[in-house]
Amino acid sequence: MGADFVFQLIQTVIVVLIAGGFIVLLALMFFYRGTQKRITVVKKRISSHGGLNSWRSKWTYCEIYTVDCKYDNSRKIHTLRCSKMHFDMLKENKEYEVKIKLREIIKVKQNLS
Repeated sequence: MGADFVFQLIQTVIVVLIAGGFIVLLALMFFYRGTQKRITVVKKRISSHGGLNSWRSKWTYCEIYTVDCKYDNSRKIHTLRCSKMHFDMLKENKEYEVKIKLREIIKVKQNLS
């Protein structure tokens, strides 16, 4: 009797934690507005990702735009995703004030250099 209760309790705790994590992730996606950071662009990269389109059963490709940058107060290089429009706006070895949400550049405020 005791072992069944413990296993059921552990299973309930795991389900509650997974559901709670899912709710927190959804809240971050919809309600978190992002943070403003000052970055210096180190390198820009375009990588191609191929996969099977489930609707048409065709092989398709998409391009992923990423920017390697340093924050103003950090030595570590961070990799951030961005749209093609923002990717074209950013230049290497320049400073920008950007808005970042969930490791993605969502707005380029201004060129600082």
